[in-house]
Amino acid sequence: CNTTRSVADITELIATIDQEMKASMSIFNTESRITALNNNESTELDEHLRYNIELAGRFYSLSNGAYDITVKPLTDTWGFGRDLSATNPNIDSLLEFVGYDLIAINNNTLIKEDNRTQIDLNSIAKGYTVDVVAEELETLGIVDYIVNIGGEIRCHGRNAQGKKWSIGIETP
Repeated sequence: CNTTRSVADITELIATIDQEMKASMSIFNTESRITALNNNESTELDEHLRYNIELAGRFYSLSNGAYDITVKPLTDTWGFGRDLSATNPNIDSLLEFVGYDLIAINNNTLIKEDNRTQIDLNSIAKGYTVDVVAEELETLGIVDYIVNIGGEIRCHGRNAQGKKWSIGIETP
């Protein structure tokens, strides 16, 4: 480790990154930028939203639409991540405003064809956050690390015993 920063400083830096990501992309944070987008209170994107929405668009194309970040109305209806759950949802009516092709980015602005279209980056945001933290650690000269945020993991170098990192799943 070639950094002059203390463990406390590095911990604070990681916490700051985590808060920045939650303020940007957390659908559970009622004050986040993505919540404002989904509630049609704003159209402005920050760098994290823009990057991840554009990346999601590439996955949407590569998967012929199987990967789609505009599924939030469906996941909400089925109760994923929320306490709500419809017993007999009208899926056809929800599908009218689901589809990555219903959104576009112009500069740092999200354009929605239908205001009922909502995005959910939960499938990509944690992995992105792990990458941002890992890149920051490497910028500080830290070459031996493991970053784990909600099961999204990135490791580099060796562990405290000088061995390669070993990752296991406790209850697969």
